[in-house]
Amino acid sequence: MEEVKCDWLTRNKDKTTYRKNKYCVMDEVKSLCQSTCGACTGCDDKEGTFTLLNVKKRETCAWLTKNNLNAEARKDAYCVLDEVRDMCKASCGTCAVEDESGRV
Repeated sequence: MEEVKCDWLTRNKDKTTYRKNKYCVMDEVKSLCQSTCGACTGCDDKEGTFTLLNVKKRETCAWLTKNNLNAEARKDAYCVLDEVRDMCKASCGTCAVEDESGRV
């Protein structure tokens, strides 16, 4: 089996669901790619709000994922921001494992 990094699981948006369903059930992959596989423990969003880009409106972490059609675009735009990534670890998928550069 070829070794790949954790980000391979989500690199191709058309194959993300298939890859996560196939590989994240494997203990080794789930352990090395906790954030990508959604297997983080003790990972919650903090209470509070952040300011939306280009709008003077504040939202909670739940806003990032409450609309399935917009969730990926919202996470792509906001989870790269330190304030949002730190506050919204569960919603952004940035739980306990910050560096998933290990090969699986």
